[in-house]
Amino acid sequence: MVGLLEKAEGSDACAFVEDWLPKVLTDCFSTTPIIERAHRVGQINVNCPRPIVKKYLNYKDREKTLRAARKLKELRYRDQQVKPVPGPVSGHKSTPALLRWSKSPAEIHGHQVRILCPAHLILTHADKRRIFKTVSEVEEFIRGLKTTT
Repeated sequence: MVGLLEKAEGSDACAFVEDWLPKVLTDCFSTTPIIERAHRVGQINVNCPRPIVKKYLNYKDREKTLRAARKLKELRYRDQQVKPVPGPVSGHKSTPALLRWSKSPAEIHGHQVRILCPAHLILTHADKRRIFKTVSEVEEFIRGLKTTT
């Protein structure tokens, strides 16, 4: 789950998710989903809340959550947009899973892409790291690559 403000879950992330999700996804659950584990991953960054990973007891609850979230298109917690992340996220390698929400042209061309919060994109091309602040900068860079190849 991406975008939930730091410490919004309090001291028990499992209880928070079990309580909050059915409230937001009202039509999705006939019973409360059971979350086996939930915790934040990555280093604390004041500009960007860390993602929360969660493991459902029942795989079907996970699928229901993702389907209902896609249907709603937007989940909110205290005026902050929250996105459930599809697929497993493990440790500090969570960035590829987070990027599945918005495929960039750079990913399609096989370049390594990372997010640096807030709103910077780090792209590694030919073993050289480049930092972009806007999507148009990335698109211009990729167009330049296409003309040289």
